[in-house]
Amino acid sequence: MQEIRRNTIKKLLMERKSILISQLSEKLNVSEMTIHRDLDLLQSEGFLTKKRGGAILNEGSAYSVGDYSYNQVKNLYVKEKQAMAKAAFALLGDNETLIFDNSTSACEVAKLLKSESMTVIATNPGVFNELANAVNITLYSTGGLYSMQSNSLVGSAAEEFVDRINITTSILSAACLSLGHGVTESFQSEASLKRKIIAASQRTIMLLDHTKHNKVGTEKIAELEEIDYIITDSGADEKFVSELSRRTSVIVCED
Repeated sequence: MQEIRRNTIKKLLMERKSILISQLSEKLNVSEMTIHRDLDLLQSEGFLTKKRGGAILNEGSAYSVGDYSYNQVKNLYVKEKQAMAKAAFALLGDNETLIFDNSTSACEVAKLLKSESMTVIATNPGVFNELANAVNITLYSTGGLYSMQSNSLVGSAAEEFVDRINITTSILSAACLSLGHGVTESFQSEASLKRKIIAASQRTIMLLDHTKHNKVGTEKIAELEEIDYIITDSGADEKFVSELSRRTSVIVCED
């Protein structure tokens, strides 16, 4: 019930941009104290900022938090995603075995592979459909439980597939990135699969635009040192990038 209630709060804030605690209490039929606790948690994730008597949506939260609609975010920050995708593509070698997560950023990398000769493992229909007609791509799907909201395949079947495959490079994204908490997500199923992918990969490239920085989700994916490359966009704070570069390799793209 707590997760359902907090997801409802997220959706309402994404629609309205701001909301009163009294409105939430009435709509969800719980006490204002319960709403305060929910807002405290969502504030700690970077989704919102509490104000006197209510809360406002943080800029970029509709894109950066794990509870999002794939179709809602795929057309946001397109130039930044394309710039990061080109930087990721430049890091790839010949005849790699790649795995992609469900992120719209990773899907932009897949679009650049259509004339390449590689093995690609897709955890979502977006990447699979992009490469379905690429004649030189050996294409796999992990299978698993389909999530309509995130357009992804998750669960034990997907994780077991990952365990059996030798992956040279994983190309991933995530909801949140912070110096203190590393890379995090808001949902257990997505985080669990990404942890498996990182463990099975010889190297990991993560595309994390500036809207995801200094945010913390509830589910840990990886420490910064476990990521080989973090690619971000020119909107990233210089001080944040400088601190990040002490922990892992960082590429800042000009979009």
